[in-house]
Amino acid sequence: MDIRDTKPSNDGRLLTLKTRDGRVLVNHLQGICRDMRWTGFSWVLHGGHDVCGNQTVIRVLQSGQTCILGRFVDAKPSVTETFLAALARAAAEAELTIGRRWRPLRDTTHDPITAARKQGPGRVGNPASAITLTVL
Repeated sequence: MDIRDTKPSNDGRLLTLKTRDGRVLVNHLQGICRDMRWTGFSWVLHGGHDVCGNQTVIRVLQSGQTCILGRFVDAKPSVTETFLAALARAAAEAELTIGRRWRPLRDTTHDPITAARKQGPGRVGNPASAITLTVL
């Protein structure tokens, strides 16, 4: 695993690892390493360059606290990230589409919903709701 970036969680229970090939993995630490996010950490890899769950030990830099990596799981994108990606795709498609192809120009004058509305009190154009202002 070729790690590009790591980010500890605020509560010290998780460690997110981003690899050079674009994968995002979350490790559920076996203990709680709260100081890890403030001062950073180091690890020594024995027998190669593999980071192994349930074996690799992390040492927090200033406090000396140690934690052992737990199980790795693939991170799923959040709902917000998924929504923003879909919104960006839709905006890009709409930008490249001629306006009347994605939103046709229609005459809604005879639309049954719009045509059924009647002028009532308080609506613009109704003389009964006119206000007279007198300036002295």
